[in-house]
This record gives sequence, structure tokens and C-alpha cells, in this order.
Amino acid sequence: MITKYINKSLLIGSAAFFLASCSPETVEEGNGLTQPSADAAFTITKTSENRYHLKRVQNNNINFINSQWNIDGDGFVNGKNEIDIFLPDAGTYVIQHSAVGIGGQSGGMTSQTVVVPTSDPLAGNIIQGGRFDTPEEIAKWTIFPISSTGAQWVFANGKATIVASNSNQQALSGCKCCSRAKICNRLGSLFRYRVTRYMV
Repeated sequence: MITKYINKSLLIGSAAFFLASCSPETVEEGNGLTQPSADAAFTITKTSENRYHLKRVQNNNINFINSQWNIDGDGFVNGKNEIDIFLPDAGTYVIQHSAVGIGGQSGGMTSQTVVVPTSDPLAGNIIQGGRFDTPEEIAKWTIFPISSTGAQWVFANGKATIVASNSNQQALSGCKCCSRAKICNRLGSLFRYRVTRYMV
């Protein structure tokens, strides 16, 4: 009887200790990790026409794990401390760099602007106004109102978006020909990925 009582006491005591040791700590918000500030400064060096080298200034990895780059609003993507980019179209580009640290948190972010004076003769957008980022660019497009109501093109943030309902339609043509008019005419109203469509 004494042995059985001792064994039961040890079992209950161990279970109580186990439950007590597994009590969670209170964390009000997030994962409990705090990212200190990190220097996200970077340099931009033009290496040739339409080509640029981006380099993070501080390379000592203090409060820093990796770099994320956002090229002209395309979204932040993981990258190295140094990257090379190609900007084929003339225009003004905003380059952002984020210094990412513990827990995937950004410790700091900086941005710079690059002005590309001339489009690349081969890789540049073959349609005038293809960037949709200034009134002058947008004015080079022609809207054809296929449906009298229920559809509208909206130009904002470097994109052209068609907002339509009940199968109403509008067409958009960019054939105000550039220096490569023959190619442009053959391809019709072809334009780059910046055009999106949204149906409601």
C-alpha cells in the first residue's frame, strides 16, 4: 500500500509540474521579436545606357539579414546587397531598398529616383505612352466607347484599368505610332503588362 501511494503521488506531482512548466507566456502583439533600426542607404551607378548598378552602402550586416528591392512599384523582392537592373523605357523610376532583419521585419527603408532620358532602341516599349505615368503619356492613348455606359478606363499609379459591369466594354488603342510605326501598326493595340482589367 505504501509503495502504491508513493507511486501515485509521484505521478500526480510530475503531471502538475509538467502542466505548470508549459504555461504560455503572455505576448500582447506580434511574435515578441523587435527589429532594431538598420541603415538602408544605397548608391545608384549608371554602368551603360539604361543599365544601373544598385549597392547597399553598409555591408557590415549590423541589425540586417538581407536586402529587398522595389523597382518602380513592382513590389519588394528579396535580393543581394548589390544588383544590376535594366530600365528600357525613358521615364522617371523610383527605386526603394529595405534592410530586412529578424523575424522578416524591415529595419529601415530608403528610396532614390532614376531619370532615364532615352528608351532603348530595341528593348524599349514599342508603343508610345506605355508607362501611363504622366498626362502626356496617357494622352497618347485613344479610348473607343464600345458600350455607351457601364465601362470606364481609369489611369492611375502607372496602370490603365478597365472597370466594367454587365459585360459592358471599352477598347483602348495605343497606335499613335512611334519611330517603329510599321511594327506598331502590325501589332495593333499591343501594350505591356501595366494594363489590367477589373470586372464588377
